[in-house]
Amino acid sequence: MSVLGLPPDHYPNQHQPGCFWYEHAVATGSPNVQWCERTLCQVISQPCNTWSNISFLLFSALMIYQLSFPGGSGNQRTHFHDLIGGTMSTRLLTHFPVHNFLMGLFSLIYHASNLYPTQLLDFVGMFFVTCFLYASSRMRRRHLHRARARYLLPESSKKKFTNPKVIQQSSLAGGGLHRSTVYDVGEYSDGGEDCKMFYKDFLLAFAASCVPLHPFYLNKIPFQSLVFLHVVAVIMFELLYIRPIEAEVFALLKRREDEPTPRKNKRATIDDIFPMKMFFIALAFLVLAAIFSLSDVKRWLCDQAPDSTALFRSDNHYIQGHACWHVFSSIGVFFIWRHLASRAL
Repeated sequence: MSVLGLPPDHYPNQHQPGCFWYEHAVATGSPNVQWCERTLCQVISQPCNTWSNISFLLFSALMIYQLSFPGGSGNQRTHFHDLIGGTMSTRLLTHFPVHNFLMGLFSLIYHASNLYPTQLLDFVGMFFVTCFLYASSRMRRRHLHRARARYLLPESSKKKFTNPKVIQQSSLAGGGLHRSTVYDVGEYSDGGEDCKMFYKDFLLAFAASCVPLHPFYLNKIPFQSLVFLHVVAVIMFELLYIRPIEAEVFALLKRREDEPTPRKNKRATIDDIFPMKMFFIALAFLVLAAIFSLSDVKRWLCDQAPDSTALFRSDNHYIQGHACWHVFSSIGVFFIWRHLASRAL
C-alpha cells in the first residue's frame, strides 16, 4: 500500500524493481498516464520528455531579454494609445516569465522522476500560466471598461459607474474651441489596486483548479482534461470576452475622431491598437502541440515493437510526441506573452 492507502495496481508502477525511483513510486503512487517513451532505470527516467522542457526555460529567458527593449512588442504607438493607454500592466508582464519558467521546471522534474507527487507539481506549473492568463483577461476587460467610460460613454450610461466625475475637456483645433464631456472613473495604475485585483483573481482560479486534482486521481478521472478546459477557456476569453469590447472601444474612438483634432489619423485600423497576429500564431502552435500530445498518449505516433525503425517509437529518446508538445506549446506560450506585450504600451 502507498502512503495514500491505494493498492499497488491502482496505477501501475512504471519503474522496474531496483531502479532509482521504484521505491518512491511504491510509497507515493504512480502517474495516471503512461507516455510513449520507455521509462529507463536511471535518475532521468524519460530523457526526451525531460530535456524538451528546456524550451520553456529558454523562452522565459527570451521574454526577460525582450523586456529590456522598450516597444519590444512590435506594436507601434498611435495617438489612440494616448487616449486609452495600455490594457496590460507592464509590471505584471515581467512576472509572466517567472510563471513560465516554473511551469517548465516542474514539468522537467515530473518527467525525470515519473511519480504521482511530481505529476501534481507539473499541473501546478501549468495552472501558474493558465490562471495568469485568466486573471490578465479580467484585468484587461476592467481597464477597457474604464477607458470606455472615461472618454466615450454618453450621459445615460454614466449611471453604471459609481460617482463618475464629469470633466469638461477642451481642445483647440481648426481655429476653434471644441469641448467634449467625458467621465473620469479612475486612472489606470501599473500597480496598486490593479495588481491586487489581478492576484486575487489569479489565486481564486488557481485554488479552484488544484482542488479537484487528487479526487480525480483517486477516482481514475483523467485530470488532463482540466488543462484542456483551461486552454479552451483562455482562447474563448480572448475571442468572446475581450475582443468584442476592444472592437467597441476602437469604434467609439474612431467616432470621437470625427471632431477636428491636431493628431487625427483616419487610416488607423483596429489592428494598429489591438493587434491579434501574435494571438493567432500562438493558437496555431498550441493546436499543433495538442495534436502531438494526443497522438502520443493514444499511441498514434508510438511504435512499441522492439525492432522498430519508426521515428516515433518508445525507445527513441531523442524525439517523442509528448516532447513535441513541450516544444510547440512553449513557442505558443511565448507568442501569447507577445500578444499581452502588445497591450502594455
